[in-house]
Amino acid sequence: MPEKEFVITRVFDGPREPLFKMWIEPKHIAQWWGPRTFDIPVCETDVRQGGAYRIVMRGTDRVDYPVKGVYREIVRPERLVMTMDCSEHPEAWHDLVKPNRPKEERNPAGELLQTTTFEEVGGRTKLTIRIHFESPAIRDAMLKMGMTEGWSQSLDRLAEQVAKIERKSATKSDGKLNEDEIEETPKKKPFTRHFPTIARILMGLPLFVFGLNGFFNFIPQPTTPLPEGATAFAGALMNTGYMLPLIGVTCLIVGTLLLLNRFVPLALAFFAPFIVNSIAFHVFLEPSGLVMAFIFLALELYLAWSYRKTFLPMLAARVTPD
Repeated sequence: MPEKEFVITRVFDGPREPLFKMWIEPKHIAQWWGPRTFDIPVCETDVRQGGAYRIVMRGTDRVDYPVKGVYREIVRPERLVMTMDCSEHPEAWHDLVKPNRPKEERNPAGELLQTTTFEEVGGRTKLTIRIHFESPAIRDAMLKMGMTEGWSQSLDRLAEQVAKIERKSATKSDGKLNEDEIEETPKKKPFTRHFPTIARILMGLPLFVFGLNGFFNFIPQPTTPLPEGATAFAGALMNTGYMLPLIGVTCLIVGTLLLLNRFVPLALAFFAPFIVNSIAFHVFLEPSGLVMAFIFLALELYLAWSYRKTFLPMLAARVTPD
């Protein structure tokens, strides 16, 4: 494989005409384009030489990854050549493609050229995708970002759609489908896409309630006395005159942001020091609340992982300021 290219091949059952159709019609593209955890809220195509297309992939974190370009060559049903422009991707994605890029460089990945061929082999179709990059460094960066895995999942989903069409074709007396009978198959979205939302609510709701309780004291106080060390620590916080209100305000703000799904990465970063202090408090001073503290830690880590693309630029060893 040339240094500036990425190539992936898959063999599909059936002729190439229906497969080619699934590459050019929006209602079909939306059923398979992108990794499994992504939806396609926007898919527009003008399939002619020089015509434009635009596909928007949306992840479980509600972040959009638009791809646009023009069709350079269309040979039905043999060959499809199109440019790919990822300039509308999030800033964090661009930083992964080219760390320490000048901020005025809006499209560090450059223009990609994708050539897709459909070759009939013994009643089946060999699909080959060849993507040309402007430099080996860009190709290597996108490989590290999971390009192979992403395309593999896309082709898995495409194979599932082809299999559904084949099953439908088998029910017809002539064994063939007309073009207008290749209907859009509703995509089964994995239930796991709801996990980040569930985690946000499980973490945000108690924090919101604890925050309100800091001002209105509607939760009954425990009847069991705290250990001596925990009592001394709580007394010290109270004597500052500001720490307990600060904790209450923090819980209220973080809980509200999590429940409203607004500035979630900022809320997680804001609350992380409180999680660490809570673990230390229950480990050394008041062990009975340790389980709850670890539950909050697990929710914090899971949400941080779900929003990892937002946090990755923070882990860069060296960043050039604007």
